[in-house]
Amino acid sequence: MEYGFPPESRIYREEEIPLYQRTWSQIWHQGTIYPATCVAVPVWCAVIHRFPAVFHGELFVLLALIEASRQRRNTHPPGLEAHLSLAFRVNYRQALEGLAAVLPAQMALADPTTPHSQDALRVMRSLLNKW
Repeated sequence: MEYGFPPESRIYREEEIPLYQRTWSQIWHQGTIYPATCVAVPVWCAVIHRFPAVFHGELFVLLALIEASRQRRNTHPPGLEAHLSLAFRVNYRQALEGLAAVLPAQMALADPTTPHSQDALRVMRSLLNKW
């Protein structure tokens, strides 16, 4: 799974942007979450469980950003959670809480010498303390 851009600094055509980056901008844009975000979060959590040997640091960062926005109620439409069924909200929460089981293994996969991994590790430690 490819999370980042190639190391070369240049302007990329749409089809060259990794799927992860394109999806990120659709479900969490400038700190706002949308109905699609609530659908995507359990799916991204499932991706982490499905591919445990891959370091998902950037995905953990995205999930933490989404949660921070949700807790600040930065949603569109306003009051988004009130429009979601109880079963849907429970599934969302359980998907996030289920990541606690994989956090230690994910943290062990991180390369602490890279800035991206260091940022991801900080976020992961923060999430581990919450869950």
